[in-house]
Amino acid sequence: MLSGVAVSGLEMSQNPHRGVAVSGLEMSQNRVGLQWSRAEVEARLEEIMRSIYATSKAAASEYGTTLSAGANIAAFLKVGEAVLAQGAV
Repeated sequence: MLSGVAVSGLEMSQNPHRGVAVSGLEMSQNRVGLQWSRAEVEARLEEIMRSIYATSKAAASEYGTTLSAGANIAAFLKVGEAVLAQGAV
């Protein structure tokens, strides 16, 4: 449950990416003790999905590939940046 707003399994099964984003928002909310309205959750989800699309599209353009492959490339690069930031390499 996110801020008193139950997210149905059906809603998540219709768009699994949305479910992952909701889980991330829920963890953030719980960590700092915030409560968001359904409208705010929807706005944050839209922002997340737009950002993912833009990043995927940019990677696809840069590497001359499909949007799906661009999403994978963008994710790989993000993980790589996190590993470097942690000093693991």
